[in-house]
Amino acid sequence: AADSPARSAGKPKRGDPAEFVVAWHVCDFGNVVSGTNRKRVFRVTNTSSTGQLSWIFDKNLLLGTGFTCEPEKVVRLPEGESVQFTVNFNAKKAMPLGQKEVSLPLDVKNGPSTVVVFKANVTVPEVSVSMDHLEFGECWVGCSKSLYIQIQNISPVTAEWDFKKAMGNAKDEAKFRIEPHSGTLHPGERQNVAVEFIPSEDRLHSVKLPLKVNQSSKSRMLQLDGYGVTTKVTFSPSLMELGPILPFAPEGAVRTVKMTNESNRPVEIYSLDFDAQYHEEETMLRYMPGYGSDDIMRLPVRMPGEAMPNFVLDEYHRAQEAQERAEHAGELEAEAEEEEDDAALGLETPTPRWDRDTTLREEGLSNDTVVVGPPLSGVTALAKSLAATYSYLLTQVDTMVAEAACQNSDLGKLVRTAIGKLSAGEKAGIDEQIAALEEKVAAEKEADAGKKPKKGKKGEPEEEEKTETELELAKLVGPPPGVDLELMTQVVAWRADRSDAGRGLVIDSLKSEWLSAEQVAQAVGTALPDVTMAMVGFKEDSAYAARLKALFAGAQSELDKLKPFDAFYDEAPPTPTPAMAATAAIEGAEEAPGDDELAMTAPVEGEEAPIVPPLVLPPVEEQPIPEFTELDEFELGMLDDDAVLEYNARRKAHYSHRCAVARSLQARVSQVWDAGEGGLFPRPDAAGEGEAAEAAAPAEGEEAAEPVEKPPPIYWDYVDSVSALREPFKADPAAAVEAAPAEAEAEDG
Repeated sequence: AADSPARSAGKPKRGDPAEFVVAWHVCDFGNVVSGTNRKRVFRVTNTSSTGQLSWIFDKNLLLGTGFTCEPEKVVRLPEGESVQFTVNFNAKKAMPLGQKEVSLPLDVKNGPSTVVVFKANVTVPEVSVSMDHLEFGECWVGCSKSLYIQIQNISPVTAEWDFKKAMGNAKDEAKFRIEPHSGTLHPGERQNVAVEFIPSEDRLHSVKLPLKVNQSSKSRMLQLDGYGVTTKVTFSPSLMELGPILPFAPEGAVRTVKMTNESNRPVEIYSLDFDAQYHEEETMLRYMPGYGSDDIMRLPVRMPGEAMPNFVLDEYHRAQEAQERAEHAGELEAEAEEEEDDAALGLETPTPRWDRDTTLREEGLSNDTVVVGPPLSGVTALAKSLAATYSYLLTQVDTMVAEAACQNSDLGKLVRTAIGKLSAGEKAGIDEQIAALEEKVAAEKEADAGKKPKKGKKGEPEEEEKTETELELAKLVGPPPGVDLELMTQVVAWRADRSDAGRGLVIDSLKSEWLSAEQVAQAVGTALPDVTMAMVGFKEDSAYAARLKALFAGAQSELDKLKPFDAFYDEAPPTPTPAMAATAAIEGAEEAPGDDELAMTAPVEGEEAPIVPPLVLPPVEEQPIPEFTELDEFELGMLDDDAVLEYNARRKAHYSHRCAVARSLQARVSQVWDAGEGGLFPRPDAAGEGEAAEAAAPAEGEEAAEPVEKPPPIYWDYVDSVSALREPFKADPAAAVEAAPAEAEAEDG
């Protein structure tokens, strides 16, 4: 706190602070450009221990100063509470430039006074120019001359400058070029500006260029003068008459013409129609790079009789060689188009084996592992840990299929054909084959049109067998066949042979859109004979149920934490039905590594399931969490309107993402765990189902109840398939990995 400054004796003037001032505070707006507005926000806190405080200030003290402050008064502010003040400063254009300072007393009821000083420096952007007049002197037509000026910002604020339309002869404006034509300068910063004069006539060229500064009423004029000079050659006589002459006269007609160079420099004269050297030099200059936006290339001035510069000749020879190479490249156009199609699809040309370094796999020292387990059992965490610890490549079955489809090789073409994702060039080739086969089939039918159909034993016509051409055509026009067991084996073997998998592969689960887990296990076991299976299991089903319960409870706890944010939280959906579980599985089918959820594709009712897997977005767990930091009321007040909108958008995205992650985890847990009963869904039993159906049969006169949709037996299907999964691998059942305790959270949960 500081005492108030000394004041003259007598009655205090209006706006003077009280006898005792507890503190002086300064709200400095800094430099404010005339004609603009500025806003400042500050907070006043009741730090006393005497109870509530009230104070008021006289707004009339701010009249005519450009300052405004809100609120005008504060009533009964409790201890420790704060109130926010907003101060605006409107620097009107009529306001004189210079420092503005206003003291505003805050008179506290039954207490000392506090003074807030508002300060601002009203200014305008201003620049200085090193020269106001540029005299270019004489410049030959067809040549250019450049001079330079320097522009400096001499104001305390940023200045945006620009040269406006020239004043004077409009033809002369095009003869002067300014680079740069506009710019921005920070306080004290300088900018060099080049002014180029290119005359086209033998006369004086003169213009005035206004230099304007944004938000400033002042302008500066730049005078530009230059004189264009042309070569002057006279002929005497200017008109020559040869008179009549006989055809084939031996001496012809000869007259003499005197040519005089009246210029002050030597000149070289040649005929545009008959000089071969002129045409050669013009051809060379057409191949030269370096033409500006005005289609003018600037070269050193050549003296009369001087040859073309060497760098022009070099560029011309390089252009000729490039043209010759382009003429011989016509034969490769078809291959180039096919390569462009492959590049557009993302195809990768395989690296020859002799260009690669020797890997541990080629030395027989690699280790491959496939990790399997029930849903949400921690398979993802185990696979990632193995890959990170031993520097193995982490992958999935469908990921290997997608990578193989991007290869520019025979295997890549087989995979693209199987999944229906051919390149443009390959599709064109298939269309040509289909057109040729259709013509062949039509010709065969036309040839067989006159033949009588064969009759069967009962006299009925036999069904015509399809010819080989028709079968081949049906194969091409039919749906993609999908990835079979043999092709999957080739894909796994190819992926293991890549250099980045030289130390070993870690395959996260055996799920695939194309084959069952048992078929994938057979393909992996065939392609990698020494692969090891790591199986995540539980000693008892109750331990697995306890883990799922902990995951569900953790997700519900997260939703409860987010419930106060009403703008971003919706009530949790009801317990997922099997249809909802199938939908959730579709949304998470692309999750990597993804052993922690069910992979299934639900077809639309009335339609067959698609052979090619649908394109889906990554699950919410893999999407990046929007960055967000919660701000208090004071910090929000310091933001402008655009920043507040961005803050609210980030806030909504952050909490919405957290809600979506928690709900997604609950939905996936509900595929195998009954939230209502608090345990795993029971194993389907044919006998039990029959008794339950008989017990649920309606009595006479009663309406039949709607059948209850039961969830798919995901967990029990996995348990029943364990022995089939182990069969292709050399795995010791005793080496199974015990899952994490029930309290542990799944990595993707």
